[in-house]
Amino acid sequence: MVWYKHRCVQWLLCGGLLGVGFLLPQFWILGFTGVAYCIYLLEQPASVRSKAFGVWLAWVVKSGCAVWWMWSVYPIEWLPASLGQIQMLLIGFSWLMTAVSLGAGALVLVSGRVGFTALGKLPKWSYHFLIYPLLWVIGEMVGSLLFSIFFYGPGGTIGTDFSFGYVGYLIAQHQWFIQVAQLAGVYGLSILIVVLAGGVVWWMQTNTVKPSWLVAIGLSLYLTGFVAWPTPTVSPVNNGYEVAFIETSFESRMFLSEDGVRAQRMALEDAMNAALASGATYIILPEDSRYFDQSRSPSATRLLFALRHDDPEVVIVDSARAVVGGQTVQQAFVYNGPQETVDRFHKRYLVPQGEYISSIYIKLFELFGMHDSLKYLGQDISYEVGPWTNQSTGAKNIPAILFCFESFAPKGMKVLQAERPDMPFTVHIASHAWFHEPNSLWSQMEAMLKVQVIWTQQYLVSVGNMVESNIYTPQGQVLDGEVFETGEQWQVKLTTLPR
Repeated sequence: MVWYKHRCVQWLLCGGLLGVGFLLPQFWILGFTGVAYCIYLLEQPASVRSKAFGVWLAWVVKSGCAVWWMWSVYPIEWLPASLGQIQMLLIGFSWLMTAVSLGAGALVLVSGRVGFTALGKLPKWSYHFLIYPLLWVIGEMVGSLLFSIFFYGPGGTIGTDFSFGYVGYLIAQHQWFIQVAQLAGVYGLSILIVVLAGGVVWWMQTNTVKPSWLVAIGLSLYLTGFVAWPTPTVSPVNNGYEVAFIETSFESRMFLSEDGVRAQRMALEDAMNAALASGATYIILPEDSRYFDQSRSPSATRLLFALRHDDPEVVIVDSARAVVGGQTVQQAFVYNGPQETVDRFHKRYLVPQGEYISSIYIKLFELFGMHDSLKYLGQDISYEVGPWTNQSTGAKNIPAILFCFESFAPKGMKVLQAERPDMPFTVHIASHAWFHEPNSLWSQMEAMLKVQVIWTQQYLVSVGNMVESNIYTPQGQVLDGEVFETGEQWQVKLTTLPR
């Protein structure tokens, strides 16, 4: 047998086609080809065991590409020196096991195919247009679930929030197809791409198809993605929500020294003064900016700020590490000037190894006698999910808050919309100080936010530290804010959102 015809090589190629679009978004069309190739291979004569191993292998490659950004945390500047020597092992283990657990969801395709076949003979088209799309979406969700179980630990949650590798995000690069997200978010997009790919396979099996036809179909799909989706002309906003957002570039190591913390606070104070001078009614800071001192009582903190800045009629969204009821949480602190109140909310979804330590890592650290390092990570790095995750108690004039990695939960904004149906808009507060230019992470985050904004039809302002800030419209547009003032490691941008 020629080596490239070996079934294992074919499945690896399938995984590469499925995954390359997550690394290089301009090649998203290859993901469409990968889905079609996956369905084609599943229908070839082979044992169930062979198909199960093959499709799992393909999805592991796909998932490995989707989370390749994990390697961009190297070198990890916020780890103790004792862990610096094994950084690559820690990152590699997390990356590999993430890909393996996410990829395991592919087994749903094989088991589901066997199950439906056992029910009786079904028309061929039903598999391509109904069964495969359904099984594919379920498989992706099962992979997310298995990931959360494998990396569970103090601060972790069991669920399907970690959506990296969902093929719907590939087709989200298409200006027209992404509008289907209005129906069911990324789930609807995943169904769409599998239906399209399955339809091509069905057509090939029922007709004599020349290769030129397939090339023409793929090229047509790709080229139409460059045709802008028609959006209504937006009239100048005269009575909208005036928003100032502070974009920063503070590296993670700044928090490791008193001089760094002092410099960060001084820079934030300058940025806040500029934002207040802009006259905006909303000021948004990136996640974990720590502008307000949350060790004090909320009322005292609010009063001190009001006295220092002449009681401004402004809503300010800040966040910081805080201790509530013995739990260390990531807490949003919302200064509400018009109503003279403070709202506080907690991050509801944390990522393993960055915001909490998985149980499997705890066991490994204990096994190798690294108790001091484990203690440091537990005390200074880890968080827990606090009691105030529900935002339905928030004042009507404050925005809903989507914390950093909560944007990767497919229903992140949908949950907020259910809790806050009358919210003025949503803010996404982020900090990517862990990473070193994770380009594939940024492109995937943009796709995820676009999908959620289209699904909920809500405006969103994404504000970041060490990551670009943007405005997302319900039509799927990504806009820049107007730069108002720039300082040392910060700049204030302005935008006005329609009411």
